[in-house]
Amino acid sequence: MNLLLVAMVVMICYAMAGVMVATLDLGSLLGEHAFAVALFAVILFVFAYTLFGGTFAHAYTNTVQGGIMVVVALLLVSSGAEYWGDGFFAKLAAIDPALAAPVNPGSLLFRNIFEVFVANFAVGLALAVQPHFVIKSLYVKSDRDVNVYLAIAIVCGVLFNLVMLCGLYARLGPSAEIEAFARASGLGIDGIMPAYVVQTFSPAVGAIVSIALLAAGMSTLDGILVAISAIFANDIVLALRRRDASTTERDLQLGFRAGRWSLIALGCVSFVLGMMQHASKEFSIAIFAQEGIYALFAATFAPVLLGMFAKSPPPARVALLSSVTALLVHFGMRYGKLSLVTGADWTNPGLTATFALAASVAVVGVWYAFHRESKIVK
Repeated sequence: MNLLLVAMVVMICYAMAGVMVATLDLGSLLGEHAFAVALFAVILFVFAYTLFGGTFAHAYTNTVQGGIMVVVALLLVSSGAEYWGDGFFAKLAAIDPALAAPVNPGSLLFRNIFEVFVANFAVGLALAVQPHFVIKSLYVKSDRDVNVYLAIAIVCGVLFNLVMLCGLYARLGPSAEIEAFARASGLGIDGIMPAYVVQTFSPAVGAIVSIALLAAGMSTLDGILVAISAIFANDIVLALRRRDASTTERDLQLGFRAGRWSLIALGCVSFVLGMMQHASKEFSIAIFAQEGIYALFAATFAPVLLGMFAKSPPPARVALLSSVTALLVHFGMRYGKLSLVTGADWTNPGLTATFALAASVAVVGVWYAFHRESKIVK
């Protein structure tokens, strides 16, 4: 199921390519081939240094990238300070009343309170128990450092979420130029942020901000690549190989080679999917990524949560059934175009993932109910 992370890889590569197209003005140099060249360059660079550096490169690049990201997030959030002086929300409402409202019934993603708050909270909860997030706490040396780690994570998390204000700044600022770039580049709504950076900052500062945006993508991307290559090598290739003590050394070499070849294959797949999304995407590349990554969150939430905290976790077959149920509900609603709370729930992967989470937890809940009843009968 972790191979669903491929959708996240494609989204990050796509976004980084969009930043390069905007900041380097590749459109004027390469015309209609600008995005393809940028996407190829991103994939070649990040996949290459992960291929040859592995987890060593991942650990050290994350430290540098994280520091750059904090500085540039402060720049981005403060870039619209001028708009806050005199009726920020009134200015937004003058453009479109829905921009200043908590929900937007006319949108495809923010139609009601449940969709905006409940569904996002549910997906965020599923995200919080993912192993690749929980394992970060193992990086610290003592229990005291855990509190420092949590404090830094909370502060940085709030700061990074505030970067979304730039979308509102773009509506209040040079919106005509930004929309023109989004249309001309073929990026659509995914071109808003790169265009905002180019239009708002001086060339020198814009270059620094662009580097930080690329660093943000790389810090997430190389970690996912390391995880996917390890999953392919250990859970697929070596799992299918009959092993014993005498073949340990050969198994390690085979796993190492398999991991490297999987990165090469993943790079090719990411380029093809990225170009396909560029040609015909559903509103935004984020929807494609959410479809895959939210499916992973929904399918693993109940098994991982129970594995970590339950005193008597259910057997493996129940965990498997809950995961399969989540995938069936999520993809079934998406492609079957089924709805429960709006006229078109399937347009928002966050909604379908929320229902998938509920179905997955319900499967485990039914098992616990019957298990407890059988104990009482006995």
